[in-house]
Amino acid sequence: MEGLPDPDQLPDDLVEVEEPRVGAGQIYYVIGFPEKPIMPLTGDDAVEGDTVIVSGGTLAWVTLYETLPTCDDTALNAAISARDAAEAALIGDNDFPKKIELANAVRTKRNELNLSIWAYRT
Repeated sequence: MEGLPDPDQLPDDLVEVEEPRVGAGQIYYVIGFPEKPIMPLTGDDAVEGDTVIVSGGTLAWVTLYETLPTCDDTALNAAISARDAAEAALIGDNDFPKKIELANAVRTKRNELNLSIWAYRT
């Protein structure tokens, strides 16, 4: 619908539809674990495939996990609240059926144009 009137602005102001500012990593919540695995002898971060053989006697002095610093959830909670508010606004939008009707009309027109182009090419 890029370049067509924005259905959110109808009937007051006609504003062209712009590409949304979303993409990879835009909606991303960093929720992790409180600990990370480490290599007991070096203290380096363990990676996939690393193995450690620990016997019962050495288990008492070997550390296999390191506690991570706690994170601040304020930004995460704010993002979740903003998402919930946007969903609630969409549910309460009385003009949404009109927007769907407009989108379907645009699709129908696009299909007609594609059919015409296909006919001219053949």
